[in-house]
Amino acid sequence: MADEKLPSKLDNASISKPSISKLQKQLDDRIDQTEAIKLATMIVTSYPNTDGKVSESYLGAIASILQDYPASVARRCATKGIVLVCKFLPTVADIVAYCEGFTEPLRRQTDILLRRQAQFKERDEFIKRETQERPKRLSIKQLKGKYGDWSNDHKLPPKPGSFDDMLAKHGRPIGPFETPGDRWNRGIAPLRDDKTENPVTTDDNDPFYGL
Repeated sequence: MADEKLPSKLDNASISKPSISKLQKQLDDRIDQTEAIKLATMIVTSYPNTDGKVSESYLGAIASILQDYPASVARRCATKGIVLVCKFLPTVADIVAYCEGFTEPLRRQTDILLRRQAQFKERDEFIKRETQERPKRLSIKQLKGKYGDWSNDHKLPPKPGSFDDMLAKHGRPIGPFETPGDRWNRGIAPLRDDKTENPVTTDDNDPFYGL
């Protein structure tokens, strides 16, 4: 145990804090109200025959939804996204569905990286703890020298008065239908009749042999 080498510190450069921070910043980045109104207007004007026919409340609703999602997703939705999905003027639910479709992968990726980073941190702490504590532990050789070699499968003596104790002192008890020296008493497994599955014997010392 003392001679075993622990693995070196894991390389977690691929999930370093800058990469996670970049994803988190992308998720947290939001557009302001002015840009949201501009993008909502861009969406509406992408559809024909909508000039003057769209209420301000509709534009405000779309702008409010776009502000709830990452800036990159909101801009994608307005410039080259929602018009390719909806043939007609999109509802608020259409905008939400589109933005969720591009935001959820970012959430999952960030969550995976954060969990992996936490696992690597826990692993590094374990290695550090083991490196400090393992030299204090006894090796297998030292344990055998202190407590004896248990690999020889030593058995504890039977408890006095137990069946194993009586068996060691007096041997196996003879049943009412057995005689000393017969097949049963010598510890030989009895023969069995394949048809009846009953024990049979060919020992002449068996009083029931031949019956």
